[in-house]
Amino acid sequence: MTTHDPKDQDASIIDELDIIDITAEDDTTNIGKDTPVDIVEQISQIQSSLARSQADYANLLMRVERDKADMAFFLSAKLLMPLLTQIDNLERAVVLKTGVEWDTFVDGIRSVLSGLQKFLESQWVMVFASIGQEVDPDRHDVMTEMPGESGKIIQEFERGYMLRDRVLRHAKVIVGSGNQ
Repeated sequence: MTTHDPKDQDASIIDELDIIDITAEDDTTNIGKDTPVDIVEQISQIQSSLARSQADYANLLMRVERDKADMAFFLSAKLLMPLLTQIDNLERAVVLKTGVEWDTFVDGIRSVLSGLQKFLESQWVMVFASIGQEVDPDRHDVMTEMPGESGKIIQEFERGYMLRDRVLRHAKVIVGSGNQ
């Protein structure tokens, strides 16, 4: 059986403490030498990371606003498109009865049509002119051609509508073929 001498144990503990003390002194001697360069580099990295994060956040805000505007447009369009078809039908009925006076039914249709048109204007829905204009593929659907000035709209089947600054419904038009 071996016995341990307490003095040997105390000596080994003292040796370990000396090693720890020397290591701690080595760590503190480098504090003033390498750190400024490291700190400047770290600050530079943090600043560039912050700038990227701020740009990403600004882009996110713009994308959210654009998505909200798109959602509002598409929801409005979904509700307004069927109404535009009914307005077209009322306009055709009024055109058929042009010149008829003192007919309460026709006057009622005109009144309803006027009310619907005022409602559309209050919702920022506007009719855009097509006849006599150059064809714009972003605003017009060309149905056919007939003799007339090339590229100019001669007749309109359905009127086109804008919702604020976007096309809600393309105008369906007939375009001149250039043969007169």
